[in-house]
Amino acid sequence: MLAKPIDTALDLLVAPGFSRLGYALRSRSWDDLPRLDGRTVAITGPTGGIGQAAAEGLAELGASLILLVRNPEKGEKLAERLVQPNGARPRVVECDLSDLSSVRAAAAQIDTLDVLINNAGVMPEERSTSADGFELPFATNVLGMFALTEALI
Repeated sequence: MLAKPIDTALDLLVAPGFSRLGYALRSRSWDDLPRLDGRTVAITGPTGGIGQAAAEGLAELGASLILLVRNPEKGEKLAERLVQPNGARPRVVECDLSDLSSVRAAAAQIDTLDVLINNAGVMPEERSTSADGFELPFATNVLGMFALTEALI
């Protein structure tokens, strides 16, 4: 099978693995992704970009999704689009990763979890601080992700 050596080469070369060529070559082997029925997956930042694409793909694979969102209204709209054929609907949990009390409250609502995808991130144009007084990117991209992971463990 040629796929494994190509995949290894893309990993070693780094940049091509993240290019359109890398995607085109790697995505050929994604036809046989395993089903995730019975697995619970929580994902941060699912309402846009890579997080939304991941949530859509995970729903197609049958995962029970927990959408950890800063904006519950956007989360509910996404959840409506991701309702499973069996009627199962993703759960929406408000979680502002820049606010440690919000992170703790969100984690307390999750009792069963198989996979956590820490996807959310911010890079504001101007310097701003979180409710806890940290720079917003550090609070969201580092502290919030760490606190969420630690609380869920």
